Amino acid sequence: MIKKYSKKRYEDFGLFIITNRWGEGYKIIRDEDGWIFDKTYKNKELAQKWIDEMIDLIDNSKAKWKANT
Repeated sequence: MIKKYSKKRYEDFGLFIITNRWGEGYKIIRDEDGWIFDKTYKNKELAQKWIDEMIDLIDNSKAKWKANT
């Protein structure tokens, strides 16, 4: 699996991939409070893609906010 960001970037973002309780898919957990997102992904690549998209969204939002202030 090819990751878009460094390990530190993922750790700082605080979302991690875990195997669901039945071992038939993957869920995403938020580090700060243990919140587990509802969606189950069929494979790790899809879960990783979602995390990458969330990081991109946050980074782009911060860049736009800085540009407008």
